Amino acid sequence: MPAPTREDEFGRWNLLGEIIPVPTGWTKFPYPALDIYGETFRLIFRSSDWINVNSFAWIRQRFNVLRAESIVTQAQRIYPKQENLIIQFPVSPDFEHRGLIFFDIEVRKVLKNRVLHRLVQDAEWSLEIHELQT
Repeated sequence: MPAPTREDEFGRWNLLGEIIPVPTGWTKFPYPALDIYGETFRLIFRSSDWINVNSFAWIRQRFNVLRAESIVTQAQRIYPKQENLIIQFPVSPDFEHRGLIFFDIEVRKVLKNRVLHRLVQDAEWSLEIHELQT
């Protein structure tokens, strides 16, 4: 089943899903990204308690291939905010040439503040990601 889409003044966006990041490991979005659509992504953060959000996240690409171990890119740090955020995920031309145009996007939550070796309370937040079609 293809990913749901939405259109606005910027173009058509493919919804890759919405997740609640956790600090215990990488969480993959439900739909893979298709490099044939481009390299621009819109992040939408949601929380019912913005004042108590005390975390950030790492976001990265994971290329899965049939006969080899998966390959991940260097993670980018993102901070939850009430505004939409645009990020770029460039794909190596070498990967495109070899047909590696599908990739997963993964996120891992990290708590920002620690007080005397105790974790500060952190409000739950979610992340929705859209891929811009070119």
